[in-house]
Amino acid sequence: MSERYNPIARLLDAGTYGQPISLSEEETAVIVEHLGGALGVAADQIEAAYELCDDLNRARQREEERQRRQEVQVVQEAQQRMRRRRTERMHSSESEQAYD
Repeated sequence: MSERYNPIARLLDAGTYGQPISLSEEETAVIVEHLGGALGVAADQIEAAYELCDDLNRARQREEERQRRQEVQVVQEAQQRMRRRRTERMHSSESEQAYD
């Protein structure tokens, strides 16, 4: 469709210059069809954006959970080392008392 007969271009031109425009039913149908297609594309893009956000949120939650588990593991390992040292000191102290 050449721009001369393109109802969308005519509508935009008329709107740009504040001119009244009269469209035939066929031209109106073309505009509605194009707008419907554009809205469908926009809806698909919005849906894809929401899915991407959901994926990013899930990835962030997984990473936070992984970090939390790692922190818990570090704390548990430190507590185990402290218990071992305490136990070793107690045994060492008991051994020293036994020799006295």
